[in-house]
Amino acid sequence: MKTPLFSNTLRLAASFVLLLPAILSAQTAPLSGDAFINAGDGLNYGGLPTINVGGAANSQGLLMFDLSQVAGAPVAWARLRLFVNQVNTPGTVDLYTASASWTESSVNGTSGIVPGTLLQAGIPISVARSYVTLDVTNQVRSWASGSTNTGFLVVANPGTTEIFLDSKENVGTSHAATLEVVLGGSGVTGPTGPSGPAGAPGAIGLAGAAGPIGNPGATGPAGVAGAAGPTGTTGPVGATGASGPQGNSGPAGVAGPTGATGPVGATGPSGASGAPGLAGAAGATGATGPVGLTGAAGASGASGLAGPSFSNVDSASVLANGATIDGSDQHFLFFVNNAGGSVTVTLPLASSAAGKQIRVQNITPGNGNTLTVNRQGSDLIFDHIITTGVTSITRGAGITLASDGGTRWLVLWSR
Repeated sequence: MKTPLFSNTLRLAASFVLLLPAILSAQTAPLSGDAFINAGDGLNYGGLPTINVGGAANSQGLLMFDLSQVAGAPVAWARLRLFVNQVNTPGTVDLYTASASWTESSVNGTSGIVPGTLLQAGIPISVARSYVTLDVTNQVRSWASGSTNTGFLVVANPGTTEIFLDSKENVGTSHAATLEVVLGGSGVTGPTGPSGPAGAPGAIGLAGAAGPIGNPGATGPAGVAGAAGPTGTTGPVGATGASGPQGNSGPAGVAGPTGATGPVGATGPSGASGAPGLAGAAGATGATGPVGLTGAAGASGASGLAGPSFSNVDSASVLANGATIDGSDQHFLFFVNNAGGSVTVTLPLASSAAGKQIRVQNITPGNGNTLTVNRQGSDLIFDHIITTGVTSITRGAGITLASDGGTRWLVLWSR
């Protein structure tokens, strides 16, 4: 499956485009493995299109990123971004490190993987088809400095939360997890950067200086007042903040002379520690296109859509009772009419539908008539509870299944 590669291209975030130091560079770490495990379950779920978290089986999600190209480098900050494909039961999840190393193709619920270090607790998730972004700077900095990279583990409260994240094998929405790492020569002082939020008041003052108002120099005296900057060794970061005028889309270039009054710029450092001030500049940045460039990264995910044999559309006709779904059919969603009684349909062979998802949905659920899905040949159907496999499964509303390309269908959703 396609996995992201390192990109050395400088990626300017919308809220940092004016003051991000020129010596910083962003890296997107390759996602080398993702899977989920169910305690005591010996099956491997590393090749499925979703990462299940929570639910009756208390599934735990695993994510591994290749950090070889940032080994030994100073890490300014790192952000983990997850795409929530589906929310069955809203709730909260916790982010840990995994307790030991693992590989996508072999990890399972008997591998001895348990939660390691707690990185963030009580992360609320309630909206499907949305992103969750988490600050993992300290942990990535530790891995880059030489500690063993065991990857991330996502854990939910059993029985009260059930969500599904996109994996890198998902060809329907193609939003695999990403880890963005920003490096910089002054990264050593990065630890004081996180303390920047405490200096938020200073950042407010800097926000005024960042605008055109600062260019007349009237804000210069305010900068002098910012002499408190020396108290933060992050002064060097502020120095790079002086380069922020360069990012002022041309007009700031005119204000370059003000930057030439280096001393005043030097007082900016204390403000540089105030990341909230940078957020104020976000409006001006919106006028610039760089944010659109970030969207282009999403476009690369869309290229993954070329692979599936099923398109993400509903069937042109309603399946009749007893019908068999054709493995070469290009549809993803099939309807059945259970108004007149219970309905039974048959799946194609799993080997003829490799990597595909099929959803069968009752037109009038809740009327007491059921929907039964049968398998063909020696195929078996599995879900979080039925770990030994069955030949058919019955539900009231609908069923979504994914093929492993061999002889197994896995139930992703049913109701």
